[in-house]
Amino acid sequence: MTTETSSATLEAELLEAEETDGIEDVVEGPADGAAGNASTGQTTVGAAASEYFEWSERREQQREKRAQKLAESSAKPAGSRKASPPFDKNARIAVTQFVSHVTPSLPVAELTPHGMAAFQETIEANAADVAARLLPVKEFLRFCWKTRGYTEANLGNHLCVKTASASASALIEHEEAERFEMTADGLQQLTAELERLREELPAAVQAMGHAHKEVKIRKSAPFEAARENLERLNSRINELEYQITHAVISKGGTDGRAYLGSTVGMRRLDVCGDGDQVQQYTLVGPTEVNAEQRRISVKSPVGKGLIGATVGAIVEIEVPRGTTRFEVVSVEG
Repeated sequence: MTTETSSATLEAELLEAEETDGIEDVVEGPADGAAGNASTGQTTVGAAASEYFEWSERREQQREKRAQKLAESSAKPAGSRKASPPFDKNARIAVTQFVSHVTPSLPVAELTPHGMAAFQETIEANAADVAARLLPVKEFLRFCWKTRGYTEANLGNHLCVKTASASASALIEHEEAERFEMTADGLQQLTAELERLREELPAAVQAMGHAHKEVKIRKSAPFEAARENLERLNSRINELEYQITHAVISKGGTDGRAYLGSTVGMRRLDVCGDGDQVQQYTLVGPTEVNAEQRRISVKSPVGKGLIGATVGAIVEIEVPRGTTRFEVVSVEG
């Protein structure tokens, strides 16, 4: 009976701790080596993010220990306990992108509600998973306010995660937005590039922070190089996110005609000698063009001329030098 009572008591304590296990379950106060001072408002956004990542890792470790103790002391199924969302890779990426958006060297105390609105507009314009991108940032801003005291108010309240009805309105806006027709292979390549650039982003943010810390003035070559690299990464990431969010995959056709995604073999008819040589081109969306791989855009003069063509068709293409004639000898896909 004593054992059962002790076990039940421990379970109750652990569950209570888990219920309240949130932003306050790690000892508050500046982390060792924190840049700047909260009282002077000189802690930068980049330094605050580093503290937040360390703090989140400690919190996860505490949660794992609590869960392990509870599992050891109780036969209660793990699935019946309250689950805490893990601080995963995507959450870290979301916070890092926020830091790079506002610039890592900006003092946390200089963040403004207007800046939060501008960040949200950027996310809404480029990404489909807006809520998943904003929630980690809201948690970070709450950490800056409540756990560290770097801001006088919780700026996360100025990031609005849309309700179901608002999400439906956003979907309508998405339907009316610019579309990027592309192949499944092209979408996969864009997604792979986006993941690679997202992985490069933390290092770029850190490099800019180091460059700013090591110089006395901002107008220096290392700082400007780091800033330009960060801006380039952010610009390309935003571009890729927008294209992927508004991508439309071409399903091709089965009627023997050339569509987006088709590989077309054609022979040029208006030249001698090499005119008998068959050249193959793959029709792709404007975002997938690759001259070395002979991937040509369906928006280009040649691409427009080949869309809908069948084997044996004579296609006339208007180019700057005049009209060029081709014979379609094969259509695949």
